[in-house]
Amino acid sequence: MSKRVLILEDDDLRIKHFMRNLIGCQIMVVKEAIHAINYLNNETWDLLLLDHDLGGEQMVDHSNKNTGSEVARWLNENPEKKPPAIILHSFNPIGRLNMKKLLPESFVATGGIWNTLTTEMIEEESFNEAVKNSAKIQTRILGT
Repeated sequence: MSKRVLILEDDDLRIKHFMRNLIGCQIMVVKEAIHAINYLNNETWDLLLLDHDLGGEQMVDHSNKNTGSEVARWLNENPEKKPPAIILHSFNPIGRLNMKKLLPESFVATGGIWNTLTTEMIEEESFNEAVKNSAKIQTRILGT
């Protein structure tokens, strides 16, 4: 059974990359926070990829309603809707840190590490455990 992946991303280049590398997964890409929240509320996902800055903007304040932080806040208030694996892939360091504080179990993919994400990786039995372990290690290192 293929993994169900919800991606919040507005950059077409990253979207093409995800689509090219996650072959065989059931992928839904949304470009606005409210749409991500609606899909999370109404469907079950194996993996959530969260960008912070949306709408073509950069270094957006995390209090903005159309950001990955808004999705992270909603998930924090609705923990039963959290996918088993969450990857934060934003280049906005403050937005990424805010999302990490709200979703401490998430994995932070910085510096383009998200480029290495493939179908094979997320289909592995150990993927969810690896994400959780990475989150624990990052929490200790980053103090988040």
